[in-house]
Amino acid sequence: MNRIYAICYEGDKKRMRESQKDLYKNIYQLVMGQSSGPRIPLLISAVGREKMIKLLTFS
Repeated sequence: MNRIYAICYEGDKKRMRESQKDLYKNIYQLVMGQSSGPRIPLLISAVGREKMIKLLTFS
């Protein structure tokens, strides 16, 4: 999870939280077709790590 949080790292905590929310919305949209969902660790656990990586890989 720390690596996911690091994607959104900014010095300003308020902007960082907003960036994290945007990231999560995008992940939920890509994986579930919705703008919200369960916490990311639970989602990864339910979907499976490898399938989640495939869903988020754009190559």
